Amino acid sequence: MKDYYAILGVSDHAHSSEIKRAYRRLAIQYHPDKNPSPEAQTLFVEINEAYDVLIDPQERRAYDLRRYKPFAEFVQEEQLPKHRDPRYRPKPNYKREKSQQLRFMERMAQPARMLNIVGLVLVLLFTVDYIMPYRQTSEVITNGPEIELQRRGAPYYLTTASHKTVKVYRKLSEFGGRIKLTQTRIFGITMSVSDLSGFNQVTMGYMYRGYIIFPLFLLIASVVGVINRRNIIINFNFAVGTGLMLIINYFLVF
Repeated sequence: MKDYYAILGVSDHAHSSEIKRAYRRLAIQYHPDKNPSPEAQTLFVEINEAYDVLIDPQERRAYDLRRYKPFAEFVQEEQLPKHRDPRYRPKPNYKREKSQQLRFMERMAQPARMLNIVGLVLVLLFTVDYIMPYRQTSEVITNGPEIELQRRGAPYYLTTASHKTVKVYRKLSEFGGRIKLTQTRIFGITMSVSDLSGFNQVTMGYMYRGYIIFPLFLLIASVVGVINRRNIIINFNFAVGTGLMLIINYFLVF
């Protein structure tokens, strides 16, 4: 490998201004019009070659890497054509950013598919939980919140003698201390609360009534995510929606 620094007679850490001065001095000395010797013509070509490499920061960096690490793998950066306007700045490479996002989605394709399958299984459990015969138990209320401290629309959390916590949205003082709970068998969602005679029944089960839209959204997101195997973007986006719906349904149930 040619030593361009030695050809120009400068040090390895020479500034660009020093390289320019050395080049001008040597170019005048060995120019073919002023020095007709055959050696001068060869030296003039080497001087121009050394100057072209050392005056360009990227070319100089690449040359230094090859010079100090000749056996190391080297990948030269893509050289963009120089613009006539010095204020010109090239536009960012959005294709490269997009390809990075696609590579990330490809790595997350299998976890995204598994998340969609989990969402679909949970919807099936909700369906079975709603269809199965409900469980009825007689409970004794041991304590409950003060009515005056309840803000409007906030639920009441009642504790029974069997250490069950029941969330209701109505005052149950007319039931006395004993109530009959109707709950689902899988998730234990309270569907109704009544007194022992069956009268004064309060319909509950908001998960399967007022909030049924969230299990439906979970069903749509998980089914579309499971069906779309080829389209990585759709699979990933619906997996994100499935994860969000799983979190919402978890807080609604528990």
